Amino acid sequence: MINYRKLILLLFITLIGCTPTPRILEEIQLVQSVGYDYLNDDEYIGVAGASYIPQGENAKPTNIVFTAVGKTSKQIRQRIQALSAKPIEIGRIGVVIFNKEVAADGILPFIDSLQRDPSIGRDILLTVSEESASEILKTKYIESETVSQYIIEVVDQNSDRTLPHTNLHRFLYQYYTKGFDAFMPMISKDENKLIVVGVALFDEDRFVGVVPLEDAYIFKILFEKSSKGQFETKGKEEEGYLSLQNLFSHTEYEVKKPGGRFEVHFTIKVKGRISESGGLDLTKKENVKKAEKEVEEEITQRAYNLVEKFKELQVDPLGLGEKARQKGIYDEKVWEEQYSELKVVIDTEVHVVQTGIME
Repeated sequence: MINYRKLILLLFITLIGCTPTPRILEEIQLVQSVGYDYLNDDEYIGVAGASYIPQGENAKPTNIVFTAVGKTSKQIRQRIQALSAKPIEIGRIGVVIFNKEVAADGILPFIDSLQRDPSIGRDILLTVSEESASEILKTKYIESETVSQYIIEVVDQNSDRTLPHTNLHRFLYQYYTKGFDAFMPMISKDENKLIVVGVALFDEDRFVGVVPLEDAYIFKILFEKSSKGQFETKGKEEEGYLSLQNLFSHTEYEVKKPGGRFEVHFTIKVKGRISESGGLDLTKKENVKKAEKEVEEEITQRAYNLVEKFKELQVDPLGLGEKARQKGIYDEKVWEEQYSELKVVIDTEVHVVQTGIME
């Protein structure tokens, strides 16, 4: 006969043994951001940003930065641990910063360490910095009490409007997928402000180039659906600047291989509202059509220029090779040989659905 009391007691003891040991917030040091700077061929400077909340009812958090030198991220973490009066916990990391020198040298060891740590979420932000990561994390910014949260908020709001979205999970997918190259936001510091300066492009795990901020939005609409952002173009003749608010856009791809040569056809579709008319009288339908055509030409030309930049750098952040693979026509060696001469056709369809208060 089963002794249910003993069974329940055994189950209770087992569950207690499997339950993680609770940690009291005041007794640990939560690291919220991590950065890496280049020191020499063998060593890196690791920087960990954290917040300390003093005792008291109205106490405000104070930024703390720990710095250590090591050959690997694990060694750096161990040495940072030795600097703290409290146990370091990294499960709350929200952003990782790679100085551009580190990124150019290759970041796979750091990425591999992040993906193997079960305490780190796959949605953390990865960034490349023009200045040292140490300088970025040690600056007291005017818009936020905590540096880590400020950096995350700046990158997040730019990703909503201007940059293609990415995080650790997406970076890993792009890195390990044949016919795809990864990217991440590039940031810089302007005195006591942080700014996003563009998108850092990677060839495998090495930083090789930048899409400047003024072209990042074209990258975004080529890469993903978007319902925010603004297009601007200088009107022809005596017109001023024409501005179109994006209400919805998406891009369709067709990858073909006629006669053994790869080619890609992009169809960019945009619905928008004109917020600046450039001097055009938009109560007239012919002027609305004219505005649509001018924006179409601007987007098409800028998209061509961007794709040409990707071809020159031999990177494929749009995943065109992956789309060829999905169609069953991808051959890695042939694709790499032909990519720099890839035939590209871009058609843009702009439809103005609103023209502002004049309607």
